[in-house]
Amino acid sequence: MSTNFYLHQPACEACGHQPDQLHIGLSAGGWYFALHVDEDIKCLMDWVRLWKAHPDWAIEDEYGESYTRYEMLRKIAMRHQRPGRRPTQEWFDRNHAMTGPGNLARSVIPRQCIGHGKGTWDLIEGEFS
Repeated sequence: MSTNFYLHQPACEACGHQPDQLHIGLSAGGWYFALHVDEDIKCLMDWVRLWKAHPDWAIEDEYGESYTRYEMLRKIAMRHQRPGRRPTQEWFDRNHAMTGPGNLARSVIPRQCIGHGKGTWDLIEGEFS
């Protein structure tokens, strides 16, 4: 199962316009967190700085569940080891993946993945879900 996470800006008090949500990334069982990066957000610390600068912006998953900044950071940077057997090389090839620490799958570079974080996340560009 996979879950997308978003940062929601509050609606404009004057007109009620709701700005677009920002895609933080995707959590999928057995995988490193797919952290969304772009021209403005290049790494996990950019996300952390954005969260700190806007404490009134909400973090929610695609199902509407809310998360604190600490909970979100844990989901990204402290993923649990995958128990059991490692997938086959055929599975890794088919999914453009490789084995990372903790027996978790991580994206290979250079597809949408432009880099590996220092923890349990990969830096992913473009639209994905």
